[in-house]
Amino acid sequence: MYTRFFGLTRLPFEASPDPGFLFDGPAHREAIASIEYAVATRMGFIMLTGEVGLGKTTVIRAFLNRYDRGRLLPIYVFHPLVTFDELLELISDELELTLDPAIGSFNRLRAIQRELIRLYAENRQVVLVLDEAQRLPEDTLENLRLLTNLETDDAKLLQIVLVGQPELEAILAQPQLRQLEQRIMLKARLESLTRTDSIRYLRHRLMLAGAEDPEEIMTAAAFDAVVDLADGVPRRMNILANRALIDAFGADEKPVSAARVHKVALAGRHRTAPQPQRQWLWPLGGVTLLILVIAGVTLVQPAGFASEELARLRAMLPVSASTAVTPAPAVPPIITPMAVVQPPAVIVAETPISVPVEPVEYPPVIPPTPSIPEPVAPPVETTPVQKVKAPPAPDVIAATPQETLYTVMPGDTLWKICIKAYGPDTAPSMISRVMSRNKIVSDIKLLWGKTIILPPPKPV
Repeated sequence: MYTRFFGLTRLPFEASPDPGFLFDGPAHREAIASIEYAVATRMGFIMLTGEVGLGKTTVIRAFLNRYDRGRLLPIYVFHPLVTFDELLELISDELELTLDPAIGSFNRLRAIQRELIRLYAENRQVVLVLDEAQRLPEDTLENLRLLTNLETDDAKLLQIVLVGQPELEAILAQPQLRQLEQRIMLKARLESLTRTDSIRYLRHRLMLAGAEDPEEIMTAAAFDAVVDLADGVPRRMNILANRALIDAFGADEKPVSAARVHKVALAGRHRTAPQPQRQWLWPLGGVTLLILVIAGVTLVQPAGFASEELARLRAMLPVSASTAVTPAPAVPPIITPMAVVQPPAVIVAETPISVPVEPVEYPPVIPPTPSIPEPVAPPVETTPVQKVKAPPAPDVIAATPQETLYTVMPGDTLWKICIKAYGPDTAPSMISRVMSRNKIVSDIKLLWGKTIILPPPKPV
């Protein structure tokens, strides 16, 4: 993309929650420290909340990467729309328990407890992370407290981390969930970055992407513009800065200016639809006026004059208008003071009335020719031609004979890939295995052209 143009080694503002880009600010550092302490002391239930885009998933990924995988067994659930029975099935699959599908929830829970006791004796710890927990069904949330009963005399066997948006706190405050809410031993919350930390965040990501001097990529004024528009939300800063870099790359501008940041920010806002052009009404109005004039002349003029003038006016009309006018029958005029004149076709007289009319020389009636303005085409906005790079070459990954390599296509998500590979009844645990095998942290976006490894449906 634009990495070579700006002298970078990687994209600095990707939207995926990459733990390698974790910003060591006060809020994120405190959140990670709180989770590490709660897990180390086996508190049981932990909750992390924060607004959209503040980096909750990045914090969780960074926490899991810091732990020794020989001691810590993470079970990461990123698709929370599961029932409690499905959650138990996922946990048993991740613990590699071979159980009869018809075993039932109670016996499955007992089998999980026995396995957790065995792992505890080996000084190993299981952490269940439920991301987007505010979307968990209420029945699943209510039954989560049953998992807190998996314990020894002095420690919890399973650590559960609920990660969600602030509405998760309101959901747990409901009376029917008070038993679960009282079991949460530690609550951490991420806040928006301050202005100083926001600028440090932008510079931090550029330097991790290979920039020796971040201001050679973006001016100080451009940093200020991004911070003002993003309001301390890291995801907003990533999106806005990435758009500005793409736009500057297309315009061959370096470093990125504050004006370009404001330009791409305005381009992303909703624009009011242009008002429809109404110039076509003028020609229609002119034709209608001519037709009315012809009808009026026909009603008030003598028969001979009306026929002569009608023929002359018809020649002045367009073909479509003239063909719509039919000559009125020649009848003597009926003049009634202050009366509405009706068309001759509907006038019926029982006795013919003869009214002598002296010939009068009338001046020719020349109706005004309407001025038809030329239609004005709406202005066409031009956008700078952007340079298009070829898709990245697929990664070469070593796989075992039982595994399958898959190259990501445009529009693919991890969920879609697993549905293709394992069928529509793919269990969430299978998706978690694919994530763990490829170190994928999100189902939202996968890099086009990337090669991932698909493990076999069951452990070999």
